[in-house]
Amino acid sequence: MTTELDAFGPGLPLEPERPLPPLLTRVGLVPGDLRGRRALITGGARGIGAATAEALAALGAQLVVFDRLPVDELAGRVTEAGGHLRGVNVDLADPEATLAATTRVLAEEGEFDLFVHSPAFVGLGPVTHLALADWRRSFTTNLDSAFVITQALLPRMLAAGRGAITYLLSAEGTPLNSGYGASKAALRSLLQSLSAELGPQSPVHIFGFAPGVVDTPLVRELVPRLAAMVGAPVEAILTQIAQNPGYPGLVPVEHVGAALAAHLVHAHELHGQVADSFSVLRRFGVAPLPAAPLAPAPPSVVMPEAESDRVVAQMMSELRTVTDTNQNLELRIERRTQELAQERARSEALLHALLPQPIVPRLREGEVIADLLPEASVLFADMRGFTPLAARLSPRVLLTTLTQLFGAFDALADEHHVEKIKTIGDCYMAATGLFAGRERPVDDLLRFALAIQRALAAVPYPEEGGRWALRVGVHTGPAVAGVIGNRRTLYDLWGDTVNIASRMESHGLPDRVQVTDAVKAAASPSFQWEERPGVVVKGLGEMRTWLLVG
Repeated sequence: MTTELDAFGPGLPLEPERPLPPLLTRVGLVPGDLRGRRALITGGARGIGAATAEALAALGAQLVVFDRLPVDELAGRVTEAGGHLRGVNVDLADPEATLAATTRVLAEEGEFDLFVHSPAFVGLGPVTHLALADWRRSFTTNLDSAFVITQALLPRMLAAGRGAITYLLSAEGTPLNSGYGASKAALRSLLQSLSAELGPQSPVHIFGFAPGVVDTPLVRELVPRLAAMVGAPVEAILTQIAQNPGYPGLVPVEHVGAALAAHLVHAHELHGQVADSFSVLRRFGVAPLPAAPLAPAPPSVVMPEAESDRVVAQMMSELRTVTDTNQNLELRIERRTQELAQERARSEALLHALLPQPIVPRLREGEVIADLLPEASVLFADMRGFTPLAARLSPRVLLTTLTQLFGAFDALADEHHVEKIKTIGDCYMAATGLFAGRERPVDDLLRFALAIQRALAAVPYPEEGGRWALRVGVHTGPAVAGVIGNRRTLYDLWGDTVNIASRMESHGLPDRVQVTDAVKAAASPSFQWEERPGVVVKGLGEMRTWLLVG
């Protein structure tokens, strides 16, 4: 169940730039840094989400805020400052409601190019006494909502060629806080997977954000409960948890909002990383920095007690400096190790995306891939009239359409144990019988052929009144398979079987699957056929072919 506040549309005029709040200027931001950008913020009614919303609005972004709490006060502050905010009341612990709300605002508002995920559900208690409902709500609120929104927004950001996504993270493995910490660990894993899948050249940048221990209403609510659980004074608990570099206690929430806004402006520098508040706040002198070490004391035979204390303090300060330097070095080494692991994972993922699974280990061992296949089944599928259609479409619409079509085909290929070989323009080539393990691989290819015909109904035609018409051709027989090229390596097939399959497609009928006698003879008796005699095939003469009915 969702309710809405203060909707705005894609045609909303941009307000003149206003002077920035001094805090945003101090962290290196300038008016209009996010002018014309649209941001979706989850958990933005209060705390870090609200502070971030105000910072982004001041920089020119238009905002949509998802929260189960009312956003009227936040909307009033944003509007008073000259910004625009639409609030959507939705329980982020309900993934279905969250997805429905996301789908609706996308339809009504257009594209988003910023997504800040900042909700927080914390179920306090020892693992042995934590309610299962609280454990599950931690994951649905903190993790599942990020997953469904990212799935909805990311493809659109990629199509638009720009965007930034950030998830707020937290300490992991802390006592009495297992559900929250575990969900945040999973969220960190999600962002690492996404950044590795997108690669370093992605126009959409994904990073994590560790804010520190912040002075928010939620923290102020949780600390007394935590103190009661462990039987300690509230101030003692605050002192214990508020270990923030450069701060004597909790970090002011507006400082964190400004730091996150600065990271979003420079998101291209952070892809796949975890940023924090303090790198920005200390660099620009917003956070109080440690005092500089005192000058060495003059030589003295007898050192007064006060002077001894001063030197000890100086030594401790120098020791802290050395410790900080070592910690920074360790962090740089750890980050570089992670970057190398991510690059290796991306290389492996790319290799598996380009080549069939059984080929990868053989190629890694330096083997020359050249296989004679006694009975390979080859399929070609081509769209009727796609060439003139492509000439009428913009490049972005053309690429988006092909991605939708071939993405659907790729998913069905995996489902039916079919190997995609390549695409050539709008032609899709696939095959079976390349590797052992399937009893009758030609059946897999025929079921795939029927499935891709049905799948076209789910892909919108890019022009009004038009419809897709797919010709499919299949042949089975001997072929040679191998890997060619040292750059842009490709696994491909050669031989008469490939040529005949191509002719079956080019001489076929729209919306039909045309096959040869060899395919019909090799297929299971369960398939139904319609004979098509007397087909004159270029280079082969007159042939009897068959149309697959079902």
